Amino acid sequence: MNNSYIGILVNNETFRTIPSGRTGFEHLPFYEEAGKEYGIIPCFLRLQDIVPGERTVRAYVKNKSNHYVKKLVPVPKVIHNRAIFRTVPHNKKIQQLIDGGIIIFNKRNRYSKLEIHELLSQKSEFLPHLPMTMKANQKNILQMLKRCDSLIVKPERGGLGNGVMLINKMEDGYLWTFRNRKTGKYNRTLFGKELPKELARLLSKRPYLVQERISLATFQGNPFDLRVSVQMNGSGRWQVTGMVGKVASDGNYVTNIAMGGKAYPLDILLKKNNLNKAKVYKAVENFSIRAAKRLSAQIEGLSDLGFDIGLTGEGFPMFIECNARDHRITFKNAKLESVWRATHTTPMGYASFLLKNVKG
Repeated sequence: MNNSYIGILVNNETFRTIPSGRTGFEHLPFYEEAGKEYGIIPCFLRLQDIVPGERTVRAYVKNKSNHYVKKLVPVPKVIHNRAIFRTVPHNKKIQQLIDGGIIIFNKRNRYSKLEIHELLSQKSEFLPHLPMTMKANQKNILQMLKRCDSLIVKPERGGLGNGVMLINKMEDGYLWTFRNRKTGKYNRTLFGKELPKELARLLSKRPYLVQERISLATFQGNPFDLRVSVQMNGSGRWQVTGMVGKVASDGNYVTNIAMGGKAYPLDILLKKNNLNKAKVYKAVENFSIRAAKRLSAQIEGLSDLGFDIGLTGEGFPMFIECNARDHRITFKNAKLESVWRATHTTPMGYASFLLKNVKG
């Protein structure tokens, strides 16, 4: 398999910064290490540079002097998609390349959170792990408030905790809490039988979902959840590559690092909650692999997922949402260097597995 290229598909911004080494969430040295381990050569390319039917493409490849240079290489037979494409023409081009014989895994990595929830809820085995979730509108929110004391309202698409809102049941009505993106401050509004006009306006602008707020385990008085990396490996099987805790900042209701949350090794959080490490790890791993198998059976090309999973006070895993392009950086933030490395190298092992099968 010497001189076999594996493509890493990136967006323009990442592509431009490759020569400087400041590539944000993508840590290129780990891809290079995996290349040596599996006897493959990573090359970094953009969708716009691949021409259907052409045999070569200009991509960044590391030279003998350890510098990245643009080089004309054979179009890789296997490509790992780390870019985000939101337009129909982009997605059509990816499908055209696949139809032409190129394997592109994680070809689509943006999904409606409601779509993912519904795919899992169709199988009874997942129902105990799923908080009540519905499309957000006035009727559904008020209906769920009759059954739940606390709700999370969030955009169906998007991440990093942006746009996540909280509604709590109070003695004299309901309290809506949301973060003002301009000021960064939290606004609170009491309401009764009708949603506040500003909330109704937000719901009319883009699709949101409303979800039962899970009573999460806490650390130093703040709720935490887990980011679980679930990936296809060099044997073509799903594995849990790592788990890491995300703790909300003081007084906050979201755990996202971008919103002030902090990453911790899961062991520390479990110990503080007197939870059995082996039991929790096994429960989360079992659920995550079953969920990944279910989703990949319904969505073609899934291979690299980041699940957000909450734990109840008893350590029972509750599914929050799925990220189909995990930033992986949370593991670095928690100083889990070996796991952070593995989240990059495991997909390269899977790429090597696919390439071997292509070559027969």
